Amino acid sequence: MIIKTRNYIIILILGFIGLILGILFDKDISKALYVDLNLKQFGIIISNYLLILFFIIVNSVALTGIISVINKDNKIKIPFIIIYIILMGLITYQEFDKLNELKLYYGNTISIINAFICIIITFIISIFVAKYIIKNYDKDILFKLSIVIAITILLSLGINSVIKYIASRPRPSYIFGDESIESHIEEYKRFYEFRFLYVFKTTEAKKYFKSFPSGHTNTISLLMTSILYFSLIFKKLNDDKKRTIILFVGLFISILMAFLRICAGAHFLSDVSFAIIIAYTIIYFSGIIFNKLNNKYEYLNFN
Repeated sequence: MIIKTRNYIIILILGFIGLILGILFDKDISKALYVDLNLKQFGIIISNYLLILFFIIVNSVALTGIISVINKDNKIKIPFIIIYIILMGLITYQEFDKLNELKLYYGNTISIINAFICIIITFIISIFVAKYIIKNYDKDILFKLSIVIAITILLSLGINSVIKYIASRPRPSYIFGDESIESHIEEYKRFYEFRFLYVFKTTEAKKYFKSFPSGHTNTISLLMTSILYFSLIFKKLNDDKKRTIILFVGLFISILMAFLRICAGAHFLSDVSFAIIIAYTIIYFSGIIFNKLNNKYEYLNFN
């Protein structure tokens, strides 16, 4: 199993505790953290740079998949290559979009240059990682692993985005504002009180009404997905104890990102909690499906 049921239940309980605390204290927690400008700046800068780890891993997976599928002698190369290209395009766009948020502190020109430099570095590192993996492992197995990882990531990001647009919940930075701590306080609603596609109604809504659930937290929660799947073929990682360690290191990074996004005024506690629930639920069930397919077709031997 990619994630043991026991471990998934632990993560699920933690996520729902976050949701319950969000119902009770969302406004108070965000209000307390957002007024600290140093904490806000720290949250925005570190949370966006932290995503580079995810971009490197995912681009490595996509490049591995492309090289693997090109080397396969079959007639269904194009659909899979398209999936990888869509994944890389989405990830590259996200990397530029997230890093460009730093224009608040760097200025527009420097922020754009910084984003492009980070994207180039990401691709260079990803190419070296993909070349190493391709060189040392069976291409057919790598193809199967990479396509499962790609679909899992796209599915989780897609579900997260759909809910975000349907809910159209305003961000804490809009509720509390930069000038007055009570600027839009009447706009505050619980995470389950949806506005249903309000995000499309105004330019202001497109910027500020995308709080629930957290995209950053969902994205970083998927960071360990690739490592968990590839641990099935990496001998040094191929046992349940090490996969459990990887899982909870990933959860720690998710919680760190969640804290940073709350500090940045981008999300409430319930936003980041639900994002974690979505990501780990998708990973868990994709692992179950993968395990059943593997038992049926026996193309991969693991513990």
